[in-house]
Amino acid sequence: MAPCRIGIELEFMVATLEDGKKPANRKDSRWPDCPTNQHGTDNGIYGNNLCQQVVCQSLASCGLPTARVAEANALKDDPDSAQDHPHRVVDIGNGTRQYRMWNPDKAGTGGKEEQFNYWFVSHEASVTSHIDDGPIKPPTGYRWYAVEISSPIISSQYELDQKLPTLKRALSSIRNNVKVWLNSECGFHIHVSPVEGELGLVVARRLAAMVFLVETSLLLKLCHPCRRNSAYARAISTDSKISVDSATSSEADFARGTELNLVSAFRATKTKGFSSSEPRVFRAICAILAAPNMEYLAERLRTPKRENSAAPDAGKCGLAISKFGTVEFRYPEATFDVDFLSFWVDLVRTIFTWAAAPETLYRVKLRDLYALATDSMQLGWIHWLDALELFEHANFCKKQVSRYNGDLKDLNKGGILPRVDS
Repeated sequence: MAPCRIGIELEFMVATLEDGKKPANRKDSRWPDCPTNQHGTDNGIYGNNLCQQVVCQSLASCGLPTARVAEANALKDDPDSAQDHPHRVVDIGNGTRQYRMWNPDKAGTGGKEEQFNYWFVSHEASVTSHIDDGPIKPPTGYRWYAVEISSPIISSQYELDQKLPTLKRALSSIRNNVKVWLNSECGFHIHVSPVEGELGLVVARRLAAMVFLVETSLLLKLCHPCRRNSAYARAISTDSKISVDSATSSEADFARGTELNLVSAFRATKTKGFSSSEPRVFRAICAILAAPNMEYLAERLRTPKRENSAAPDAGKCGLAISKFGTVEFRYPEATFDVDFLSFWVDLVRTIFTWAAAPETLYRVKLRDLYALATDSMQLGWIHWLDALELFEHANFCKKQVSRYNGDLKDLNKGGILPRVDS
């Protein structure tokens, strides 16, 4: 695979005690039921800060470089006013806020911003809102807050080839020290970019075109069905501006580039056996590969409407161009199963590798995927896995897909994650 940089974001729920409540389960002494916990609160801000603190402590305790942002002059009832023993503090925002860091001597150095060199812990408001105002019912006895952890930049070939051992260590430490719950709104996002230099327009366009073709028959099949309903992970092949506009645009609207030559030749020679959606798919691929700049491509990969939300992720689809110069895959559900997480990282790396390949190789792969996507006979996900040369993952994927009709059928009813062997 082509060298690349990977960033991982994982959302999950962390428990706190309500103000005045005693531990709900003394037999399981993980936070917040640990004997040393003297904190209970009904204040949402304070609860969020408590949850971030305990996740930071779990990550730092296993030796990982960890960071979060806190208020520099927090009110006395705010958990951030108490000393949480960071190893380093850096003032930001004219001194009103702080980076609080643990194990800074182990931090990376390749991040454009300080947080990308650490396991960065933050709040994820969009997930919490679905619990407070929606139909999802959390495990009883606690108040729950959504936390997101973001990995430092991962570029070590050892980490990538060995199924992310540091991520496994991080997640094991969290769940062995903290009561964690996952639900259908918790997502897992993967950022990918070149190992050196900026993400270029050509690679971004190529990658988006490939994803448009493989999305419905592969990507959406290999994550939980509930993710298709996520407001922040809609399919670019159906919900993006590019897809919506391709229903009415004309092929004459787009200049033909060399990357489409083989596809155009394939269309000319295959006169039968196309699906009814083939003309729309071709126009969409033309639009993606003709995007004049990154800003335009990023905007066209969003939904036409942002649902009256000011949230940064409002309007994002399952594939997005981030403000940090990465391509972000937002499709899969959150899990602490590192085999699933590492499979998705391999899938993203493979798509990136094809997108960054020499033009002659990319054109052939684009034509092959186009043929699969537009054929009147729609093949199953296993054929798409083979087309991307990832067939060695087929057995794992079969088991995962079958679990979506079994123990993973309802992600909202999984309960608190148990401890695991470290």
